[in-house]
Parts: sequence; structure tokens; C-alpha cells
Amino acid sequence: RLQNELGLSILLISHDLGVVSRFADDIVVMHNGKKVEAGPTAQVLQSPKEAYTRHLIESEPRGKMPPLNDDAPLLLDASDIAVTFKERRRSLFSPAPLFHAVDRIDLNLRRGETLGIVGESGSGKSTLALALLRLIRSEGRIIMDGHDLHSLNQRQMRDWRRRLQVVFQDPFGSLNPRMTVGQIVAEGLAVHASNLSRQERDMKVAQILEEVDLPASAQTRYPHEFSGGQRQRIAIARALIMEPELLILDEPTSALDRSVQYQILELLKSLQKKHDLSYLFISHDLKVIRSICHRVMVMKDGKVVEHGETEAVFDQPQHGYTLKLMSAAFA
Repeated sequence: RLQNELGLSILLISHDLGVVSRFADDIVVMHNGKKVEAGPTAQVLQSPKEAYTRHLIESEPRGKMPPLNDDAPLLLDASDIAVTFKERRRSLFSPAPLFHAVDRIDLNLRRGETLGIVGESGSGKSTLALALLRLIRSEGRIIMDGHDLHSLNQRQMRDWRRRLQVVFQDPFGSLNPRMTVGQIVAEGLAVHASNLSRQERDMKVAQILEEVDLPASAQTRYPHEFSGGQRQRIAIARALIMEPELLILDEPTSALDRSVQYQILELLKSLQKKHDLSYLFISHDLKVIRSICHRVMVMKDGKVVEHGETEAVFDQPQHGYTLKLMSAAFA
């Protein structure tokens, strides 16, 4: 709209080919600092001439998760979860109004299952994750493997933190730049496996780095020496070394370009199959959600507006907001 009103020229830099295809008249594809292909957007994306352009297009998240075994046991059962914040007072004598960031949400997750949580910014996705991790105050019940986490004190909860791990959105900001990769990955072992010798700790770090397709020699290097995708692998290794049962992934691929994003998604799928992990996958990218999640939960303004099997929700959305999200993602 602003372009039309003001006669603007726009240089749009993005790794999201869906956005580029909808808004750009022409496109330039770059690789290793060089221009590899250029031309009208529709022509380049529909009939790419260069191998790297084809590689980018083919790296779009695709496929769907195979059905979960019917006998997969329940791992997490959360009910009536609510998170409320006090807003700024409108006047000196009026009570502070309440903001319901998460409004009485129920969810469950079986072993080996991935539940996707989608919604626009501010819908309460990350706040819900923090509540389930007991990193912020919340109401309701959080039952994990038959135990009520809300009934545990801080010391008792520490023993459960090994089983609940998280990977954050920003692979650049979530790693301490002053620590080596080996120190970052092994940090949790100092709390949860303090009986290990240094040699045993280094061996576990080397093994977990190999699982995420990084060399053991990465232990002695620092985060700034790695690409964004490699840093996210380091973050996954840091979580995985604790041998968790539930991994919360908060927008883990949104900062990555499509080709690297595809690699990380495939890595997460293989790790889930190998270790029988359960994932709570938070994202605004519906193509990513469709490719990795068994079920999906749609949030808006702190509430769940739709929930079901991924393909059922994508093929026949029942709520107007879900339909709006689908239209924006797959237009």
C-alpha cells in the first residue's frame, strides 16, 4: 500500500520464497557472495536455470509425519493452564487491569509425538511454553509422566529439568560467546551429572556433537566461528546431551535460510525417531508445522481456537482465524 501511495522502490531481502513470490517483481539469487541467477520472479521460481536456485526451491518444507503408534503412552497432560500479567494502571486510584496471556488451555502430548503450536506474534505461544517449563508463574495442572510439576518445590523441580529441555529461536543470541562449544554443550552435566570425570564428559560431548552432524573438534572452538545452522545444531546438542524426554522448540528454524532449515528439520525428525522424543514445536511457519507435526494447535489472544490432527486442520480448517492463517501461508 505504501509503495502504491508513495511510489516507493523496495529492496526486499528474505530467505522466505513464499514472501518473495508474492511481493517481488524481480529476483536476484545469491550464493557465497555472488549472484547466481536473476530475472522476473515468476520465471526464476517456475523455471530455474541454476542448480543452487533449484536447490533452494526443493528445500521448501514438505512431506508429513507418519502416524503415531496407537499404543504410544501419554507423557504430558496439562489442563486449565493460565498465565496472567498486571498491566499498567490507567489512573492512580484504579486497580491494575489484568492481561490474560494464556487463558485456560488444555493440551497433551504422547511419547514420540510432535505437537505444533501456531499463531501470530502475541498469541501466547512462547508464554505457554515458559509456563509448561515452570519458568514463569501459572495456574492449572501440569502432569508429566504421572507427576504434578506444580506440586514440586524448586529443588525437586531441578531434577525434572533434565527431562524438559528447550531450543530457542535465535542461534546467535542463545549461545554464550565467551564459552567454547564443548563448555556450552557440557554445561548442564555439571548440575545433572556431576559425578562424571572430565574425560567422560568430553566423550559424551563428542558423541552428541556427532549425532547432530558436527565434528568432535568443534569442542575447542567458539560460537562465532560457526554458521547459523551450525549454531542451532550446537543448541540442539546442548539440550540433547541431557537425555530429555520432552524438547520444546521455540521457532527453531525461523532465523535460518530454507536450505539450512530443511536440514535442521530432517535432523530433528531423525533424532525423534532414534530417541523416542516428544516435541512441542512453536512456529508461525505453517509449511514447517505441516512437515514435522502430528497434531497442531492454533492460538489467538491466549486461547486455543482450533486443535486436531495436522492434515485434518490443514485440509479442512474449521475456525475463521485458522483459515486466515492458511490463506496467508499458502496464497
